[in-house]
Amino acid sequence: MAVPSTAAATYAAKLKDPRWQKKRLEVLQRAEWSCEMCGDAESTLHVHHKQYFKGRDPWEYDEDQLAALCVSCHEAGHNSTDPLLEIISRLPVDGPYGRETVARLIAGFVGREPVFDFGRMYWHVGNIAAAIGLLGQSGIEKLSSAFDASSPDPAERNLALAVDGLMDELRKRGLVIPELEASNA
Repeated sequence: MAVPSTAAATYAAKLKDPRWQKKRLEVLQRAEWSCEMCGDAESTLHVHHKQYFKGRDPWEYDEDQLAALCVSCHEAGHNSTDPLLEIISRLPVDGPYGRETVARLIAGFVGREPVFDFGRMYWHVGNIAAAIGLLGQSGIEKLSSAFDASSPDPAERNLALAVDGLMDELRKRGLVIPELEASNA
C-alpha cells in the first residue's frame, strides 16, 4: 500500500497510515488496554494527542505526548477548557514571566528534562517547587538550609537564592508557620 504524501493526505487518511497504527498500538499496550483517566477496560479506546503541534503528523509524537482514553473521557477532554492553555494564553510574550520561563518551571516541576535550549535555573526552581509540594513545611526548611548562598559554585548560589525566594513568597502568603520556622533555626 502506498502511503500518501504528508502534504496531500487528509487527517483521516493519516490515521490509516501504518506509522500511526503502530504508534497507536504501542500507546494502547502501554496503557494495558484501559482508559488512562477512568480505568475503563471495556469501552472503545482512542489515542489522544495531549497537544497538537502545527506541521506534525499524528505519528510524529513521543509516546508520553499521547494518552489512551475511552470515548467518554476523550470527548470530555475535547469539550473542556484546558486550564494550562488558558494560563499560557495570558502570559507576556517575553520577560521574566514569559512563556520560556514558565515552560522551564513546568518542566522542572514535573521532573522532565527541558527539550529546549536555554538556561536551566528555572528548571531547577520547578524541581524545588515539586519537592516543596511533597516535603511540606519542615521539608522546605531542611531544603532551605541545604544550599549556601555564599557558595563559590554559581549553581548552588542560584538554588539557594531560589529556595530563599520561595520561602519569602510562602512567608508573604502566610504559608510558613513562624513557630516551626523558629524551631528549625
